[in-house]
Amino acid sequence: MRQFRLRLARQAALPEGRVALEFAEPLPAAPGQFYLALAATGQTGYLREPVFPEALAGGWVVDLPAAWASLRPGDEVDLLGPCGRGQSPAGGNVLLIAGPEGAGRVRALARAAVGAGAAATLLGERPLPLGDLPAEVEVRFGFEALPEALDWATSLYADLPAEALAEVRRGLRERGRPGRLQARAFRLPVTPCGVGACGACAVPAGRGWKLACVDGPWFDLTEIGD
Repeated sequence: MRQFRLRLARQAALPEGRVALEFAEPLPAAPGQFYLALAATGQTGYLREPVFPEALAGGWVVDLPAAWASLRPGDEVDLLGPCGRGQSPAGGNVLLIAGPEGAGRVRALARAAVGAGAAATLLGERPLPLGDLPAEVEVRFGFEALPEALDWATSLYADLPAEALAEVRRGLRERGRPGRLQARAFRLPVTPCGVGACGACAVPAGRGWKLACVDGPWFDLTEIGD
């Protein structure tokens, strides 16, 4: 964990008002980890924004809300991280499910799965920007494909709102599969500190609480509530 600044190399518009920021310098992180970002130049708010870095050919890219669109090449971004626990999607059939927030938080997991020799499918709630996903990743849109995808998967990572996550949990129960495959769900509340000191990102898990910035943001699907 460290705090540092990087200069923005390029900014590009994404669908639905989001923007992609590209840095030439590395943002090392295991798949599933994140950084907390604050613009050092320009006004983008007072709380740090979680960003999930992805290594592409031109550099390290993160996507952010439209408030960051005012940044220009040369501006600095203050970063704290990496935060959270990395994930190791390896072997078998890896199912990645992306909800209304898009695929930004699962793309690095898809790359890691393919790199480990797994078969990977990304299931999106609706058509969404995918970035430069490896050609080996199968992409499907529409949750009517969920039952078939659950039958196929040997592990899954779901970035979904609570109601949709409950549907995934029900689907696994109907198949008698909870606990028989690795299933992770994304949870990341507001995260002011990134080091587990403030407790603001506490997530109910099992019979207690876990901190998303330290223990997450990917949790065992059977532990967290709807």
